[in-house]
Amino acid sequence: MANNLRPARITPPGRILRTELQERGWSQKDLSDIIGLSEKAISGIVNGRKQITPETAIKLSAAFDVSAQFWINLEATYRLRLAEQENSESKEIAQKSQLHSFAPVNELKKRGWISASNSLDEQADSLRTFLDISSFDPAALQLTEINFRHSVTREPGQLAAYSWVQRVKQLAAEQRITATYSKQNLETLIPKLLTFSQEPKNVAMVPSFLSDLGVHFVIVPHLPQTYIDGAALLQKGSRPIVALTLRHDRIDAFWYSLIHELAHIVLEHHGQNIDRIDGKDDEEELFADAKHDLVEEEADKWASEHLIRKVQFDSFTRRTRPYYSLAKIQAFAHSQGRHSGIIVGRLQYTGEISYGHSRSELVKVRRFLEEWIDVPYPS
Repeated sequence: MANNLRPARITPPGRILRTELQERGWSQKDLSDIIGLSEKAISGIVNGRKQITPETAIKLSAAFDVSAQFWINLEATYRLRLAEQENSESKEIAQKSQLHSFAPVNELKKRGWISASNSLDEQADSLRTFLDISSFDPAALQLTEINFRHSVTREPGQLAAYSWVQRVKQLAAEQRITATYSKQNLETLIPKLLTFSQEPKNVAMVPSFLSDLGVHFVIVPHLPQTYIDGAALLQKGSRPIVALTLRHDRIDAFWYSLIHELAHIVLEHHGQNIDRIDGKDDEEELFADAKHDLVEEEADKWASEHLIRKVQFDSFTRRTRPYYSLAKIQAFAHSQGRHSGIIVGRLQYTGEISYGHSRSELVKVRRFLEEWIDVPYPS
């Protein structure tokens, strides 16, 4: 605390200089003759109008047998205190710094999640309301009862992730779902849900299908520094929420992320868990082999098995390897009731084919889900 104490009065270096002159019985003209500065310059220093430069500090050091650093420190401290006293924006700058350190404020304003008002107080109130906190204390942010799926090569920023989750919760709360959630019903009807995976346009049927099962479905584009693909929120006493970002706009990414999050719900994985995808880069962040923990191993295995039965996939690869023609891939996909892009994604991940093979099958699906996306994707 002692280090933060400051004198109530700001002492200019000129006052110290005047005292030194008085003790020696020197006039300002005397000092001018001694150190070779004009009387006007000496007067300016004494009256605080002129700053002590390094060159002047050296001369004063020689005249008064005091270090040059002494005079430089006096001048620097005086000017800093003077600036602090005159600068009314310092407090506001500190408050803005706190807000921007706590959340991606500009991104939240850009998306309309918090107030874009120029009033700092309004911004702060809006951010507290959005994050559902009473103070800007990182300890107040608790990412509980949620499972994330994100890039293994980029660690998500926790504060940004919390903001993303808050928006997911807001959108889910706005949905009017009357169906009662039943884990048994959801698990039983997953195979029916997967019949939609044969055609890209059928992804538009997913939201209402889940709603009829008492499950919220929302799409919130990921915030910078989160790299989130999806999340499952299991809040006690509430309907479960499945949230996707469509960070990878591909049919294989959509279906794997969706079924992966549903796996967390069906398997009742309560509590925070960060899902890491074992991939070398963004093109490879699908079908994780779950080296990270038992919870993810279980969810990955469940999702992978429901999308493409391992026994049948292994049989196909044994019969076909190494000549995977598009016709063979499409025929196998048809036999499984899946779009060929889902098979291509699995083959690419397992290393059976290169990431350049049959990329035309990895069709985009975002256009079929536009009405469910929170805001337009950032450019």
